[in-house]
Parts: sequence; C-alpha cells; structure tokens
Amino acid sequence: MAFVLRPGREVGEELRKIARQELRRASTSLRGAKASSKVHDARKRVKKIRAVVKLMSEARDGEWTKSDRSLRTAGRLLSDLRDTDALVETLDGLRKRYPKRLSAASYRAIRRQLTDRRAEAMKVASDKRHLASAAKKLEKVRRSAKTWPVPSIKTSELPKLLRESFRASRKAMRIAARKRHPEAVHEWRKRLKTLWYHLRLIASLAPDPGHRIRSLRSLARLLGDDHNLEVLSATIADNRDSGQQMPADGRELIVVARTRQAVVRRQAFALGRRLHARTSKQFARSLRVP
Repeated sequence: MAFVLRPGREVGEELRKIARQELRRASTSLRGAKASSKVHDARKRVKKIRAVVKLMSEARDGEWTKSDRSLRTAGRLLSDLRDTDALVETLDGLRKRYPKRLSAASYRAIRRQLTDRRAEAMKVASDKRHLASAAKKLEKVRRSAKTWPVPSIKTSELPKLLRESFRASRKAMRIAARKRHPEAVHEWRKRLKTLWYHLRLIASLAPDPGHRIRSLRSLARLLGDDHNLEVLSATIADNRDSGQQMPADGRELIVVARTRQAVVRRQAFALGRRLHARTSKQFARSLRVP
C-alpha cells in the first residue's frame, strides 16, 4: 500500500491502514539494524506516520495524543544517528563544491573523525538498545492502531484539514524569517514536511498536485541542507573548543559551511515565500478535491 489515499475508499480507514503499514516497515527496518541507511528509512517513516496522525487529529481532536508521544520519543532516539550520518554527506558535498577551500589532507582527517563519530553513535545506540527500544515503541503503536477510532472524513473535507497544515507552515516560515535562529528554521522545516506529506496523501484525489509536491520537496531539501550545515559547523566548533585535535584549516571549514548555508537559506526563504504567497483559505480552495 503506497503512501497515498486510494480513490473511492473511506478516508479514515485508509489513513489507519497507511499508518499501520508504515509502522510495520519502520519497526522492521530497526530490528537488527547495522547500517545507518536503515535508521534513516525508519526515521522518515516515523515522520510520515506522525503526519497521518496529525491529519486524523485535525478531524477528531485528542484521540491520538498517547500514540503521537510514543512516535515522537522513537523519532528522538533515531535523530542523533541520522545527524552523524548527515555530517559525512554534508562534508563530502562541501568538498565537491569548494575543492580549493579545504586541503585533501584536512578533508581526509576531518572525514575520518566524522566517520568515527558515526560508528561510535551506532555502537552506543546498539549497546544502550536505543534501536530496539524505538522498534518496540513503534510495534506497540502499531498494535494499538488496530483499535484507533476511525474518524469519518469525506474527501470534500480534506482541503479544510490541509488548510491547517498550510497555515502552520506559513506561520513557522514567518517566525523563522523574523528570528533567523536555527531552531526557528528547523521548526519551519518540520511544519513544511508535514504539509508535504499531507499533499502526498491526497495526490490521487486532487487535480494534479504533483507540481506543488515537487516544489515542497525541493524546499524541504533546502531546509534539510540548512540544518545539516548548521550541525556540521557546530560540531567542528565544539571539537575545537573541547581541545580535540583538528586540522589547521578546520576553521576554514566552518567558514565554508557558513558561506554555503547563507546561500541555501536565501534560496529556501525565496522559494518558501513563493509557495506560501496564498492565504490558507486560497490554498484550500486551490486543491479542488471532489
């Protein structure tokens, strides 16, 4: 079953089926996981499930609070692992984009530190059974989902429900634009991804929402890059402050990361303003779900 509502089916029941499918796949990815790719897959699925729960909660408030808390806890157990993996990818991207700003020797030395950090994070997660704990929580939510009260949702009501997601993303964007603080930008990213997942759910019901889905995906990637660059800069700075041996041009890496982050953030806000130019009511009307 794909992450999309099937036409002609009862919406509430479809949402529950999708959530249980994603829960099963996420917990399966974590059982015996030894590769960071499996952790990343599980974390993405947790975000999808929370988006489904959010949509159901909009229709029937307060019924899934306990399940959402469990999902949030499972996601947090996986977030540090994902960040350590993203640091290596981000460093590789910077090296490719700015090959003359960081020497080959320094690049190799920093990359070795980051890969060691990733391996240590996986070991700690395994020793402390973080992955097993997250898998257990997801499986518990999956079992409880059998008895979730299924909200009665007509397809014609979906635009109104998605309007709330759009409004939350638009508000978070405005706060991020005003504060320009990493936490505010990251909060916008979370609200934006919920909207993206909600649009994906109704892709087969609304007249060609594909262009919007693709645009939101592009924006989500920009905000993801912004987050990864922020974490990389902070990690390198923390290593220097703690006295950990760092290549001579490690400071240059921070400068390069901040330079790239400034570009990415400008692109993100420009695209974000364009995608959120409508009011929430105008956005809902534009979906035209029958």
